[in-house]
Amino acid sequence: LSPRLREFFLYSPALGRTVGVRVLLPGIPAEVSPVIHLFHGGGDDFRSWTDFGSAEELTLDSPYLVVMPDGGAGTYSRLAVGSKVHDWPRFHTEEIPAFLKANFSVDWAPASQLVAGLSMGGYGAMKYAAWHPDRYGSAAAFSSPLDPLSTVPAFDIIAMREGARSLSLFGDPALDRSEWLANSPYALAENLRGLDLWFSAGSGSLEGAKDRDLLESMISSQGERFSARLNSLGIRHSWFPRTSGLHNWTSWERELGAWLKTL
Repeated sequence: LSPRLREFFLYSPALGRTVGVRVLLPGIPAEVSPVIHLFHGGGDDFRSWTDFGSAEELTLDSPYLVVMPDGGAGTYSRLAVGSKVHDWPRFHTEEIPAFLKANFSVDWAPASQLVAGLSMGGYGAMKYAAWHPDRYGSAAAFSSPLDPLSTVPAFDIIAMREGARSLSLFGDPALDRSEWLANSPYALAENLRGLDLWFSAGSGSLEGAKDRDLLESMISSQGERFSARLNSLGIRHSWFPRTSGLHNWTSWERELGAWLKTL
């Protein structure tokens, strides 16, 4: 699609269908390249980071190969839809690495494997890092819900958008609490020790504006709790509560650029 941007369509056994993936070649080529696994949010797709988030421009002077796989409605979880199971974690953490190994020259050292995303994509990034702390060196989340038990309706809506039944994603939050905790970056925070952690959220308002973005405000409060949880565990991290910012691409483009500069 451009000198650096490629688009692929892969058959995924984990999903039982063909899905799209975009890949940005490194702006600074090398014999082997570190990788950023960059995830989209709910309601978007594998094209969104390059179509709306300036990912190609922001990574022009970086050494990273950036892989942007589809994430469906955005659960970043195993999801029963009718008689089928959509296993998004298997697709993202097993099939995408296999695709990269077959097609690109990649550095597989954990320090060279970074995972990041916006909104639900940032949730997926932090969860995958907590599940596989030996595989990733860095995790970043922009405007992301990191404590699913405090956001049950949002997770339920996203699952139903993919065709699942209500409360079928992790089950009933009271009766199936262990399943919710097993999919919660907040609950799994201890596993993130030693990783380079970066997360941010806007205030839910813009300077001089009276209206508030309640979703972004809620996510910012989750970020505060997640930061406090990491502090209680003595886990170093970078938390950036912005004084302005809504749940939109203006914020996420800003945050991707800010995170990339720290790298």
